[in-house]
Amino acid sequence: INNLQNVLTDKKTRGIYGEIELYSILENVFGNNNNFYEKQYKLSNGYIADSIIKASPPLGNIVIDSKFPLENYNRIHNNDLSLEERNRAKVNFRKDVLKHIYDIKDKYIVPLETAEFAYMFIPAEAIFSEIYGKYDDIIQTSYKTKIYLVSPKTLMAYITAIQAIYLGQKRNDKIEIIQQRTIIFGSASPFSSK
Repeated sequence: INNLQNVLTDKKTRGIYGEIELYSILENVFGNNNNFYEKQYKLSNGYIADSIIKASPPLGNIVIDSKFPLENYNRIHNNDLSLEERNRAKVNFRKDVLKHIYDIKDKYIVPLETAEFAYMFIPAEAIFSEIYGKYDDIIQTSYKTKIYLVSPKTLMAYITAIQAIYLGQKRNDKIEIIQQRTIIFGSASPFSSK
């Protein structure tokens, strides 16, 4: 537990922890298949996103970037601090999350290269719940900017749905090929009733 606390207090290490959590979820859904997603994806503007999901049109490449706004979240819940300090932490927590949203919007939404939206992955369910339960303005900003906040559970649901859509489209493509061959070969088709 002490080692985990040490990891989470260091900002860089916490960022790596968030990325590892993200990659673990992607691997659980897609396996190690680069046809579905890529880690550390470099965009044409030079920025590197933690990952992209290679979704079919009209979605396109969906950027997922991990953010872990922990310091001020912890200060909000630290009862050793005064009420004034905790209220200041709430203001700073709001600023932290909004900054992350706008950073993702400015860096990772690239017309004709990425989807028109991106996911901001928050690797802690408690922080995600805090935002959704107490910061409606942040949620409204995320909807307006099309930077959708996701937790490990919600990200799993979204990417599972994207995978199902992708696999459905692949099946439909194969059905179209079979139908075209049936038309070309007519009664010689293995699907012919004769």
